[in-house]
Amino acid sequence: MNLVYYVGGSALTYYFSRNIASKTTDALINYVMNFDADDKLNDHHTVESISCMLKKYENMKESNPAYESMLSVKQALQDLSDTIHKIKLKIHVHNNGYLSRWRTYDARKDNSKIQKKIDELMYRLDVFTKILRLK
Repeated sequence: MNLVYYVGGSALTYYFSRNIASKTTDALINYVMNFDADDKLNDHHTVESISCMLKKYENMKESNPAYESMLSVKQALQDLSDTIHKIKLKIHVHNNGYLSRWRTYDARKDNSKIQKKIDELMYRLDVFTKILRLK
């Protein structure tokens, strides 16, 4: 009877340890290779389109009520442009790293940073256009 318990216990132990080892190895490989990463950078063409729009107002006089708001929009646009440039440099460094090149770059945090900057820029642009309409 002990032989039956031994053989049955050995089979169950082998089955469970194989499944646990398989799942652990799969999770480890998934973590190392970062398969769940979103590697696409949401680089909207906001910078180019708004900078083209602001070229229309570049000769605005300082006495105009919307002048300060235009400077605020330009500053937010520059912040967004700098943020996108820094993120692209970070991706470039990641892709050329000795070990990191094998791991997929995760752009989710960077996309949220870009989205925050875009939201701030759109808020300032909205204020600027409302001031222009008042005049």
